[in-house]
Amino acid sequence: MKFVYENRASAILHNLLLSEPHRTAWLLPANVCPIVPLTFRKARRSFEFVDIEEATLCMNRSEVLKRLRATPDRYGGVLFVRTYGVEGAFDDLFDEIKRCSPATLVIDDRCLCPPRLDEPASPLSDGLLYSTGYAKPVDLGFGGFAWLADGIAYRRHGLPFRAEDLGRLTTAIKAGIEQEHRFEYTDTHWLDAGEPVMPLDEYRSSIRTRARESVALKSRINRVYRNGLPKSICLDERFQNWRFQILVPEKDRLLAALFDNGLFASSHYADLTGIFSDGVSPEAARLHQRVVNLFNDRYFSEDRAEQTVALVLEHLAV
Repeated sequence: MKFVYENRASAILHNLLLSEPHRTAWLLPANVCPIVPLTFRKARRSFEFVDIEEATLCMNRSEVLKRLRATPDRYGGVLFVRTYGVEGAFDDLFDEIKRCSPATLVIDDRCLCPPRLDEPASPLSDGLLYSTGYAKPVDLGFGGFAWLADGIAYRRHGLPFRAEDLGRLTTAIKAGIEQEHRFEYTDTHWLDAGEPVMPLDEYRSSIRTRARESVALKSRINRVYRNGLPKSICLDERFQNWRFQILVPEKDRLLAALFDNGLFASSHYADLTGIFSDGVSPEAARLHQRVVNLFNDRYFSEDRAEQTVALVLEHLAV
């Protein structure tokens, strides 16, 4: 496999899309980070959303295979996103995708998983994509890398970049999601696809150092959440590699209480189906209605986690 490294994981995806000769549609999960469909828009590549499944919170396997079997020539790729960094093998799905449509690329998006620098041993996907950007498990504030199978076309496509364009796009897409209205994309210089800002050897070393720190801190803060919160509201341990995920009623009221007390949390990821296309993905919408992502990284602390636990328990008691 070959190793590619860019300023952003989305730049890798953009380069990959432009390097592939076939302009066919890709399948994306409905709960993907909005930067992903925006990257497809920038590359002028089409996509369709697939709802998630309750067991894995990832793309619904049956629906993916149903579409590929019905029209195998329609799809150029499947971007399989590991929701909340869930790990474990999905090789059976990847193998079945290849059986249905051998030419369809399968990219295993691990941007919320701890980054693995060692070359993977014979994966069934065509590529593994990682991010070290802001709020990722290893947060260097920039950067992404991928392992791509031999024979996968990849060429860097330089782009002009303006930080103010990225800021405006981020504000606009957030507003679209909050107001639940269709987002109309206008192309600007928002994607940072220039030369990486750090030499590769230094980048690798920084990942290893920050990973050790991140794992230790997440373990301590997650212990606070695990010991203080009812197990019934916590997602399975498989989903706690990125932030600590809980499911609560009236999540907006809890988020407001956290911010009012000088704390913070997030609620990712929304169902993007109606934002970029027609329709709705019920399972993704159902998850987003209740999920709150509690912080467990260098922007937080054990003391703040204990305060968060107290406010969650107070929220549940009302």
